[in-house]
Amino acid sequence: MTKACIPLLRLNTALYGVVEPLLASLEHDARDLPLAQKTSMTVGMGMTEKQGGSDVRTNTTRAIPHGSGPWGEAFLLTGHKWFFSAPMCDGHLVLAKTDERGATCFFVPRWRPDGSKNAIHIQRLKDKVGNRSNSSSEVEFQDAWGVLIGEEGRGISTIIEMATFTRLDCALSSAGFIRQAFAQALHYTRNRHAFGKALADQPVMTEVLADMALESEAATLLAMDLATHFGSTTALDTAWRRVMTPVAKFWNCKRAVGLTGEAMEVFGRNGYVETGPMGRLFREAPVNSIWEGSGNVMCLDVLRAVSRNPGDAHLVLDHLQDVATQAPTVLAQPHTLRDAMQQPPETLERQARRFTQRLALVTQACLMLQHASAEASAAFIGSRFDPDWGPVTGITAGTTNPAALLREAWA
Repeated sequence: MTKACIPLLRLNTALYGVVEPLLASLEHDARDLPLAQKTSMTVGMGMTEKQGGSDVRTNTTRAIPHGSGPWGEAFLLTGHKWFFSAPMCDGHLVLAKTDERGATCFFVPRWRPDGSKNAIHIQRLKDKVGNRSNSSSEVEFQDAWGVLIGEEGRGISTIIEMATFTRLDCALSSAGFIRQAFAQALHYTRNRHAFGKALADQPVMTEVLADMALESEAATLLAMDLATHFGSTTALDTAWRRVMTPVAKFWNCKRAVGLTGEAMEVFGRNGYVETGPMGRLFREAPVNSIWEGSGNVMCLDVLRAVSRNPGDAHLVLDHLQDVATQAPTVLAQPHTLRDAMQQPPETLERQARRFTQRLALVTQACLMLQHASAEASAAFIGSRFDPDWGPVTGITAGTTNPAALLREAWA
């Protein structure tokens, strides 16, 4: 969130002049002090309210004008946030409604510029399933002081710009969860022997591990390729960010949940005890799929991007089609996606997850064709577009050599 807030804070030049060196610092300053006394800072977010969840249009927190100060137009915020992440940060980007324009984005610091503590009252910390070292809280604002970020009345579109970057982070970290799960499972099975040989050499286990290796490589490529499209302004880069950010966030985060569970099972009963590494990883994985937009929200965002800017979708599909010419199985997929885009909105909405999954898989297949070995890309394409693929891990293309895939993944 600290990284993702930077494009938004730049919209307030007076504030950004103060916080820029703190955001750029390479040292962590955990002290609870006014920003003028700190060497670095962290920034969180406060969007969600209990009555609306993802539907932030129903938010009721109010913002009343309070003159102009050293950081720009000031407001006093009153209301409640059901999820306020993370309360130990030095400031938060918050959505609140003004009487005249509606939902607006504000920067709300822990300490006011005059050195007094801001009126942000932590009611409780959330007792989360995982992610316990990163606090989430419920808070009340009682005339909390904040400054305007962006245009008044355009707070949702402003703060969604921050969410675009944090969704990229979710896709990246979920690829990391998958890789960690695979690495732990492969190490364990190479050193655990049963029935006369290492578990990793048992045919069924070899297939499971090989499938996890393919999933890890494809997830990493999907996230890292998306990251390359940030920071560039070509037409394809812009289209890719709009369409593929929710795709990658949805797919990698969903797959991480299943793959960490599969890796836990590889350890047998040892995986289900807290002294091993898998319990924490298994509890941690679902959080990326939930925050910054759940799976349904991501799939609807994909459809929204496609409907609002159909030219973007066609640019993405044109690129995928160019890459897929070397794989007939994949080449048919962009045509199927184009046909789906022609359906009535209510029909396509019911198929939002199917559409997003197909787009994720064809993108991963093309990235594997571009960057993976011939054997790995053939195994990925042969399995992911096989009608039998999906319900369980451990189904790779029948003609592949799973042991070779593991050697490649371990290298």
